[in-house]
Amino acid sequence: MTNLLAVIAFGVWSLSAPAIADEISAGRLESFCASPDGSFRRLCSLYILGVVQGIRLAAGELKDKTRFCIPDDVNEAQLVTIFQVAASGLKQNFPADMHEPAVSIVAAAVVHAFPCK
Repeated sequence: MTNLLAVIAFGVWSLSAPAIADEISAGRLESFCASPDGSFRRLCSLYILGVVQGIRLAAGELKDKTRFCIPDDVNEAQLVTIFQVAASGLKQNFPADMHEPAVSIVAAAVVHAFPCK
């Protein structure tokens, strides 16, 4: 868990850009994922899928097989769980990072979950 938190913290630091006014924070995305409202949970899933598709597209364009090795068969529920576990650890250990852009936390969590071999 310590390695995961270090990777996430590094990901937040390295991937963060100046916040855009309506950019979704990790805390907000986490609240969508945990919502009893199915519409918000679907929004969570779609956001995470968009980040993963962006990572895959970038990795393909860059021909990068050293940093981005997300399997093709990973499903939506797995991706949401990966984010939720990462967000939970981050909230507990680095609560201020939950205000960082969600894209950074999702990307760091997914890349950490699927390290290249």
